[in-house]
Amino acid sequence: MPAPHRKMRGSASVRFDSMRNNLCFTLVPLVSFFLCKLSSFQDTLHARSSTSTHCFEKALQAEHGAWTPFLSSSRKDAEAVVRRVQLSERDHVVDLGSGDGTLLLHAAGATGASGTGVELEEGLVHKARMKQLEMAVGRVQFTCQDLLDFDVDEATVILLFLLPEALHKLASKMKRFLLDVQRCSATVVTNKWPLTECKEYLHEEICKGGVHLYIYCQKQEPNKK
Repeated sequence: MPAPHRKMRGSASVRFDSMRNNLCFTLVPLVSFFLCKLSSFQDTLHARSSTSTHCFEKALQAEHGAWTPFLSSSRKDAEAVVRRVQLSERDHVVDLGSGDGTLLLHAAGATGASGTGVELEEGLVHKARMKQLEMAVGRVQFTCQDLLDFDVDEATVILLFLLPEALHKLASKMKRFLLDVQRCSATVVTNKWPLTECKEYLHEEICKGGVHLYIYCQKQEPNKK
């Protein structure tokens, strides 16, 4: 009796090995197939995600003109502007992309200068007006308008705390502002990034204590004798 038992066990073992091999031959291609499909699906999902993100960015650009995300300026920035530009009550400061008004309000409040903040987002304009009431700063107004369309004729100082793409869009406008010989004073201040198209007007670059400003000034004609 033991011999047949061993024979039965041997037969079962052979059948099991055969089934296992057949299963491996069947599963390996299936697993490979599904892994390839999964990889392809992930690539497609990533491509669609990238496309969606790109389309979303394009939609924002179409709606807002692709200027810059809002980042509130620090009081240190405002103090540096006041000190280096030597703002006074005779100046009219135009802040293109004024956000919540922090920069303009601190600069005007410290010097008595008048000013206009121009911002695309209505919510930020409302926030700036509320902050103006809290700080009790006069001679400053905030308007919701496209930065390219705003008339800077009354400005003596223009603040551009914007990203490089936005600076590039405003470059020709700033160059006309600096070239206007009818002005008694014309100054443009950018933050962190230069206005490369106006490099011949660069008066000073300040990079100290967490402040990085570029100051562009109108060239003064030499006195004729």
